[in-house]
Amino acid sequence: MTTNVNEFEEPFLADEQIQSDSIISPQTSSKLSSPLDSLKISSTKVLEKITERTPCPKCDKPVKYFCYWCYIIVGCDSSELPRVKLPIKIDVIKHHKEKVGKSTVAHAKIIAPDDVEIISYSQMPKIENPGRMLLLFPGPNSKTLQEIPRSSFDKLLVVDGTWRQASNMARTNPELKNIPTIEALYYFLKEYNEVYEIPEEAIHSDVSGYDGRYDNLL
Repeated sequence: MTTNVNEFEEPFLADEQIQSDSIISPQTSSKLSSPLDSLKISSTKVLEKITERTPCPKCDKPVKYFCYWCYIIVGCDSSELPRVKLPIKIDVIKHHKEKVGKSTVAHAKIIAPDDVEIISYSQMPKIENPGRMLLLFPGPNSKTLQEIPRSSFDKLLVVDGTWRQASNMARTNPELKNIPTIEALYYFLKEYNEVYEIPEEAIHSDVSGYDGRYDNLL
């Protein structure tokens, strides 16, 4: 089947909201108005240079910035973009009917490719060791990381889709519904740093708070 170029949707990109030429320091955040100004976001100048769609080297679909089917960077060299090393492996269960242009989950795969896997819900394999996983999803029984020992889990599962799609996956799938839940990816990592990493690092330094290490995911 041939797909018309006009049918492809642009992905949501943070650089449309961020007008930052360099990393913003916490000292200047009080003078700036955007809620993103206090974050340590790398320069977006490389994205501003990309003005046209480029065929994905794998599937040949015309895309801009990255291919949101193959999760490959296009239009620039991957070395020009920031990379984030996550403290835990993350599997994203993406609803197969969600429009790719509406999903922001691809950003995590692009920025943290070594630690994020995206799996279609229609092709989701059997979950091994569900008792060693956490599910990122809001609910009446959700917990904070302060209530969860770090030694009790090895991986994070994230359901991605519209609210109805995500809710259906999390509440009706027999493998997902029994996994302990916590409550959005960036805030999970920020809390992870505050609960698990900072106390450990403080033993060897004067670390006193979250240092922005995962901000580029935004």
